[in-house]
Amino acid sequence: MGLIRGGLFYIVCVLLVVSLILAGVFITISKSLSYENLKTELTKISLEKSSEFDINSAFPEMQAKCLNNSGGGVSFSENSGFNINIPCTVVSQGSEAVLSYAVDSIIGDMYYKEYDCGFFNCFKQGEPPIFLISQHSHDYFKSKFYLMLLTSLVLIILLFFLVENKPNFPITTGIVLIISSLPFMKLDFFSKFFIDASYLYFLSIVLSNTRFIFLIYLISGIALVGVGIGLHFYLFGESIAEKIEKWKSKKKEKEK
Repeated sequence: MGLIRGGLFYIVCVLLVVSLILAGVFITISKSLSYENLKTELTKISLEKSSEFDINSAFPEMQAKCLNNSGGGVSFSENSGFNINIPCTVVSQGSEAVLSYAVDSIIGDMYYKEYDCGFFNCFKQGEPPIFLISQHSHDYFKSKFYLMLLTSLVLIILLFFLVENKPNFPITTGIVLIISSLPFMKLDFFSKFFIDASYLYFLSIVLSNTRFIFLIYLISGIALVGVGIGLHFYLFGESIAEKIEKWKSKKKEKEK
């Protein structure tokens, strides 16, 4: 491998590792920010802190209002500023049903709220961290994942042409994937040192799927290395065997 070709080979390998790591981070965050995942996670957190909703103290008043308005609903103002209209049919099911309905409504309002700022501009405009938990953020990270995926595919094609011995291509790609998988082993742990404390609740949600990405990269990398080794034995098995025999015969001649 020539000097220029060898230099390009190592540059492409490094860029591929970076792009694969970024693709893994973006798809992890995107999947974590899906509505169903957020609803499950945030419902758990909200129910654990149900006292903050003050449903129990407001519930008797709700029941009283619904006595003469069974087909309508009652308004409830949550401490964080969310105004919720709760149907009387829900109130009739008890305080737990009201709490569950209130939590679902708040999560829905948070997630589908429209933002007219770009992802980073929302920080500059003083928006609270709540905008991170939204479809706005989900779509942003999803688009970045597709960009990194396309970049990775282009780099893999370049790597194929830069590898002089083509059977080494699966091995090289596999090793790159294995290296790319390593940061995902403890990504959630190390990220805590670089993210402001006010965003830690967001971090715990969005990095909940890092182990899945780690396993996908690691298993794919090991499989590709195995394919590459298999190709070497299939294509060059006889020549390797011949070399071993020659080495043995030379060794015997020296012993004589």
